[in-house]
Formats: sequence, structure tokens, C-alpha cells
Amino acid sequence: MVAQVIGQAARSGPPAFWHIVAVLSITLAIVNILPIPVLDGGHLVFLVYEAIVRREPSVKFRMVRSRLVLRCLAYSWCFSS
Repeated sequence: MVAQVIGQAARSGPPAFWHIVAVLSITLAIVNILPIPVLDGGHLVFLVYEAIVRREPSVKFRMVRSRLVLRCLAYSWCFSS
């Protein structure tokens, strides 16, 4: 699907192609900032927590949070398709 859209945009000309590339790049940046543990947003959440509380979150807290978020993602992937 994405390859087809990019192919059509490339045939339409450089402005259309670069518009599609920009939209995909912005979308990827937004997804990367989501508070998912393995993405940069997950690291940002822990950094903000550390800045507010003034101590590093415990390993148990990080593991529980990671499992909870990943389960929520898995459920959303299962029910969205």
C-alpha cells in the first residue's frame, strides 16, 4: 500500500513525492514519541519521572510498566485488525 502510494507520487512529480516523504517522516516521528517502553517516548517518560521524583524508578516499576504497555499494545493490535 505505501509502496503504491509512493510510486504514484513519484510518477506525479517531485513535489508530490517529497510531500509523501514528509508526511511519512512526520508520522514516524509522532509514533516514536509515544510512551511505549522500547521507543524514545518510553525513555522520556522515565526521564520525566526521574526529574519529578528525584530518583530513578525501581527495576520492578519499570518492568511492570513495560509489560502493561506492551500488553495494551498487543490487545489493540489484535482487536484493530
